Amino acid sequence: MTGLVTAAPYNNSMIDIFARRSKVATRAIGIADILTPVQVRVFSDCEMRWFYEYLLGLPDPPTANFALDKAVRTALMTNFRHKLDSKHDIETEGVVGLFRRAWKKQLATATFCDDEVPEAIGRIGERLVREYMERVARKSGRLRSISPCTASWVPSAYEPNSTLSTWTEL
Repeated sequence: MTGLVTAAPYNNSMIDIFARRSKVATRAIGIADILTPVQVRVFSDCEMRWFYEYLLGLPDPPTANFALDKAVRTALMTNFRHKLDSKHDIETEGVVGLFRRAWKKQLATATFCDDEVPEAIGRIGERLVREYMERVARKSGRLRSISPCTASWVPSAYEPNSTLSTWTEL
């Protein structure tokens, strides 16, 4: 490991012992050459989070919003790839089924707050996929890309009867 200062043999702090066993750096020379801007932001927010995520390799578990976003994107991107090959969309219920499968995978790793109900968030995701398929994917015969913020809107408190009429342009 070049550019790294190893722990002195007489320094037996837990971090230094771990670093020697795992061959992980405890201190770096030329820190600007090693840290990315994201790492600097994470470190400035929380030093322990940076330690666990970048030195120990234990990332934060995904949040409910991240899990919803990933499941919606997986379903819509599968449809988009199919559309590139065949020039036709998958049926809406088929894309909803793809969402459900992706959502199940996300449930295994996502962390939900006390006021977040996974089943309600899953129903919202299904509605988001249906709405996208009806409003955007089938709107014209030409291919449309998926917006970077497709799944960023979620009704407050995951209301089961809320409408998507306030959902701005995808």
